[in-house]
Amino acid sequence: MLMIHSYVKDLTYLSAVGDKDIPYVGLLGPSKRREKLIREMLEINGDVPDTIFDRLYGPAGLNLGDLYFTTNFKNFEGVLIT
Repeated sequence: MLMIHSYVKDLTYLSAVGDKDIPYVGLLGPSKRREKLIREMLEINGDVPDTIFDRLYGPAGLNLGDLYFTTNFKNFEGVLIT
């Protein structure tokens, strides 16, 4: 999973995993941020293996939407986030 709350570091780390044999790279944060990271990674590196796009998932995690505000908590069984 990748999100350090530093855009520059996230871009650096994403670029570094491009040629590694990592089966799943999850990007946290909104899809607009993911698109910007990918676009800038391609601009900077240019020579990125196409296989990274098969392993890149984002936004990663559960889409909870407005679950917090709309859930009836007495009937709420819970959500496991690991």
